[in-house]
Amino acid sequence: MKLFLILVLYLFSFSLMASEKATQVKISYLETEDTNLTIKELDSKNFLELKNNSISKGFNFHDFWIKITFPKHSKLENKILYVNNPTLDSVDFYKNNELLQRTGDHKIDKSKNNIAYAFPLETDSHNVYYIKLQTQNGLFTKFCFDKLKVHQKRNDLEKMFLTFFFGFLLSLIVYNSFLFVTLREKIYFYYIAFQISIFMLLLSYSGLGYYLIWHGHYHLNEFIYQRFEILALFFALIFAQTFLNIKRYSIKLNILINITLLELIYIVLTPWAYHAFMLQFTLIQTVLLGLVMIVYALIKKVENANVFFMATFFILIGTLVTFLKIFGFLEVNFFTTWSVYIGSMIEATLFSIALANKINALKKREQVLLTQQKELLEVEVKKQTFSLKSALKEKEVLLQEINHRVKNNLQIISSFISLSSVYCQDEKVLLSLQQRVQAISILYNSLYRPDSNSNVNMKIYIQHICDEIYKIYTPNIELNIEVNNLTLNFDKAII
Repeated sequence: MKLFLILVLYLFSFSLMASEKATQVKISYLETEDTNLTIKELDSKNFLELKNNSISKGFNFHDFWIKITFPKHSKLENKILYVNNPTLDSVDFYKNNELLQRTGDHKIDKSKNNIAYAFPLETDSHNVYYIKLQTQNGLFTKFCFDKLKVHQKRNDLEKMFLTFFFGFLLSLIVYNSFLFVTLREKIYFYYIAFQISIFMLLLSYSGLGYYLIWHGHYHLNEFIYQRFEILALFFALIFAQTFLNIKRYSIKLNILINITLLELIYIVLTPWAYHAFMLQFTLIQTVLLGLVMIVYALIKKVENANVFFMATFFILIGTLVTFLKIFGFLEVNFFTTWSVYIGSMIEATLFSIALANKINALKKREQVLLTQQKELLEVEVKKQTFSLKSALKEKEVLLQEINHRVKNNLQIISSFISLSSVYCQDEKVLLSLQQRVQAISILYNSLYRPDSNSNVNMKIYIQHICDEIYKIYTPNIELNIEVNNLTLNFDKAII
């Protein structure tokens, strides 16, 4: 950014130098509809004097003759006449009645080494030069007179400035494209489309695109210049409409924006010859509508309105100044020439920061939502855990009750068997029944402990059975049990 400011200051200083040296030259112009007017017929025509050595006539399909008269005995060695509008269709340079050079973006000039047009001046006792200008675009230009070395430095500085500007703008386009791919929000698409439109428009408007990229293809240059300025306004307007959420705050203003968008679509789809004069009113209307949107958003305290105002103020002013220059309302000078570049760079920088901050805001919002969801989940888990514990306690109580009833029933059955021994002659059968019932009781005691599951440890189970049998018979033997640590399910344990 510091390099950009240094380049701007250098360009400004060169502009002041050129304006001081040009004060000794008399420059006048002739506007004519006669395309067949010859240079020999110019002596009978009345030329109007130009102020500040610049001409600005807007969209005008007439021919313009520029007459440049130097004082006698002027020292013109190594001097350059520089015409700083690179979008001129045809530029014919005459000395007196002789055609010295014919150039323009509609004519291939292999000797051209400047972004715009430069013509060497010669020493003569009668120093009168003529320039014939033709263009379908806005007619605006300033005539500068420099020494050859000064001109070369200025030309190199302009190239450096424009290269830095477009490199910076392209890097921001790539950066915002990554943001769009990551977030998938349409507002980023509108902004990228706007930045690309500005990039292509200024590439054509500055002459750098024609000079470096599509040299010789003037149809492409005309198409980009005439269409992308409308596309830039279109996407800028729809981006502002979305960013400020105008539809939510003002239906009337939103309708006005939609009408302007339809006008821009109509202009971009129709031939240039039909909408060139309508364009100047639509462009100024769009810029003024943007200013109204900003003021309205600030009054209504719309979210991010301050950021939007800071980011768009400079480019809106630069765009408005440029349009007024193109349409002939303002003179060509340093401010009207470079304001749109300076405003675009400031706007792109501020908006890129704002959109990056929006990502951080989205991340913070997402983090807050995740924290809230985590807290809600923890509360829900606690509720479910409490419900499960309550249900488990109820089941344990029911299981204990069932176990108690089973044990009582088994005890009753065992008691009945004991009472039946009085009437039964086969004591072995009764004893066997009693042992089986006792085994089932032991099994239930092993199974329905609070820490048990549906499996039975057979080593413990057999140990309990043997102990009970030993208690019943009390034999004079030593009981030694060797059982593997085997676990069986409940059904197999009973069998």
